[in-house]
Amino acid sequence: MNPLRRVLVLLSVLLLMMIGLTACGDDDGGGKSNDGSVKVTGTFGSEPKVAFKGEYKRTTTETTVLSEGDGDQVKVGDSVFANLYIANGFTGKQAASTWDEGSASLVKVSDDMLPGLKKAIDGQKAGSRVMVESTPKDAFGEAGNPNLFIDPSDSVVFVVDIIKVIPTSIDTSKATAPKGAPKVVEKDGAVTGLTFTGKPAKITKLETITLVKGTGPKAKKGSTLAVKYLGQVNGKKQVFDQNFTKGDPYSVTIGQGGTIQGWQEGLTGVTEGSRVILRIPSKLGYGKKGSAPKIKPGDDLVFVIDVLAVN
Repeated sequence: MNPLRRVLVLLSVLLLMMIGLTACGDDDGGGKSNDGSVKVTGTFGSEPKVAFKGEYKRTTTETTVLSEGDGDQVKVGDSVFANLYIANGFTGKQAASTWDEGSASLVKVSDDMLPGLKKAIDGQKAGSRVMVESTPKDAFGEAGNPNLFIDPSDSVVFVVDIIKVIPTSIDTSKATAPKGAPKVVEKDGAVTGLTFTGKPAKITKLETITLVKGTGPKAKKGSTLAVKYLGQVNGKKQVFDQNFTKGDPYSVTIGQGGTIQGWQEGLTGVTEGSRVILRIPSKLGYGKKGSAPKIKPGDDLVFVIDVLAVN
């Protein structure tokens, strides 16, 4: 069981299913296909509008860079924040949109991705809007996507805004901690645990201890954060969950739940590029129920969290 109770977001999964392969765009984020059968309007960052002309059916998959950004170039192994709009070419209507969800998705670019998504994102620059006109096979394959009312024979248009490339780490060379704070233990540049001085007292209120203060955007309600984290029960040696030495950055959106309340409140106001320690009372963690087998009822929690990016 994952103590953070991760919530699987449908649209994050959809991004990983997307397949794409090139047509012309406008600098403002709008554009149309070479044959004029589909047109996208709207600027980068805003929800696009997709309009079809006549019956829409793709026999090849094409990608159009509607507007090119000037951010970091995406490469295999990177994680990115991205927004996604999906239009069903058969019905001519929206099938799904992360704009409706209120937060961007965190996507890992890898060789295991379906070819179209890799071609649509890999090598592109952050700040770009990309349209993918997909054949049915390259969209959702032989099964289609019943959850989105997309049949196996439906062609699909994806519009992707590549928002930001997520750094793999932050600069902690000047990290400082107040007296009595848990000590962060690292090995080969990765956090492996926390050590406590003496017998830590019961945590009665939420505390955010800043070890490194980043200079990026500040997290607020609606912000999506990409983080690395490690958690232990207050005063105990055992790590119950972490992604510093395993796994990709974890995504959390302030104000949308999906994590314990101590994270939601404790990360509010933290800036991108920061390392913080959260001391969380049981009532803002797992309370009287705990989270078996490692977190008992009434346990207070301590996390070290690196905020890699704030969107």
